[in-house]
Amino acid sequence: MRQLLLRAAMFALFCSTPAWAAQRTFVSRSGADSNPCTTDQPCRSFAAAIAVTNPNGEVVAIDSAGYGPVTVTQGVTILAPLGVHAGVTVTAGDGITVNAAATDVVILRNLYLNAQGGFRGITLNSANALYIEHCTVSGFDVIGIDLRPSTDCMVAISDTAVRQSKGAGLRADSPGALLVFIDHCRFDWNRGGGVKVSSAVAGISNSSFDSNGIDQAYGPSEPGIGAYPGSNVAVDSSVVANTYIGIYVDGGQATVHNSSADHNTFGYFSRAGKLSLDTCMASGGDDALDVDTSGEASVTDCTFVDNVFAGITVVGGGIARIARTTISRNDIGIDFSGGGGTVRSAGDNVIAGNVTSDTNGMLVPATLK
Repeated sequence: MRQLLLRAAMFALFCSTPAWAAQRTFVSRSGADSNPCTTDQPCRSFAAAIAVTNPNGEVVAIDSAGYGPVTVTQGVTILAPLGVHAGVTVTAGDGITVNAAATDVVILRNLYLNAQGGFRGITLNSANALYIEHCTVSGFDVIGIDLRPSTDCMVAISDTAVRQSKGAGLRADSPGALLVFIDHCRFDWNRGGGVKVSSAVAGISNSSFDSNGIDQAYGPSEPGIGAYPGSNVAVDSSVVANTYIGIYVDGGQATVHNSSADHNTFGYFSRAGKLSLDTCMASGGDDALDVDTSGEASVTDCTFVDNVFAGITVVGGGIARIARTTISRNDIGIDFSGGGGTVRSAGDNVIAGNVTSDTNGMLVPATLK
C-alpha cells in the first residue's frame, strides 16, 4: 500500500510540473518552441518559455527578435539585456496579460510592445505587484497600459515610453487598493489622454506628457493627467505640454509640486474635486488655471504668465485660494466674468502687468494656514 501511495504522489508531481521546468529559461530568434528553452536549445516565444519556467523564475531574450504576446499566470521576470530588442508585435487582442495570483510579483524589463491592430499593450488583471521597467508601448487601439486588478496591487513603472494609443496611455481603476508609481516616463500622443486615474492612488515624478488627448476627428478633449472619482494623485517635477487640459481634477484629488504646464488650452483645471499647486508654472495657453462648478484649488508660490486669456479663471461656484503667486502678462490676471466664483487671497501675491486688467472682480482676503 505504501508503494502504491508513493507512486501516486510521484505521478501527480510529474503531471503538475513541466518536465523541463527551470529557474531560468531562454528565447532566441533561432529557437524552437519544442526545445527545452535552455541557452543551448532556446525556445522561440515568450509563451512557450514561461510554460516551462518555475514560479518566480526568469525568461531571458538572448538576441533581437519578436517573441509574441504572452499571458502571465505566475510570478516571473520577462527581460531582455540592454542592447537586445525584445519585441512583442500585437495584431489582435492584448500584448502582455497579467493574470497572476494575489501573492505573485511580475517584472517586465526592456521590452518593446508594438501594435499592428492590437487592443492593449499591457493588461493587469491580478497580481501582488507589477514592475514595468525600461519598456516601450506604442500604437495600441484601446489603451497602452490598462491597470484594472481585482486584487490589491502595487504597480511601479520606470524609464518607460507610452505613445500613440487611440485611447489613454495608461488607465488605473481597481475595486481593490491599487498603488501606482510612475517615474522618469514619457506619455506622448495618446488620443484618450496621458494618465487617467480612478479609484486608485498614483504618484508621478520626473515625467513628461506631450500632445495627449488630441483626437483628429473631434479635436482636443482629454487631459495629460486626469484625477477622477476615488483617486488621489501626486505629481512632482513633471511637465505637461500641448494638451487640451494639462492636469484635470474631476471628482478626485491631485497635489502638484514643482511642475510645469506649457502651451495647454487649460494648464490646470479643477471641476469637481481638490487641486493643490505648489511651486508650479503655467504659460503659453489660454488659461493657466480654471476652477468651476464645485472645484477647489489651493495655489502657493506659483507663476502664471503669458497666457492668452487669464492667469486664473474662477466661475460657477469654484473656489481658489492663492498665496505668494505671480500672475503677470496675461490678458486678464484673475477673471470672474462668468460669475459665481470666489478667490481668497492671502494678500502677498503679485498680480500686475496684465494686458486688459489685473482683476475684474473682488478678491476676498484670507489667511492660509
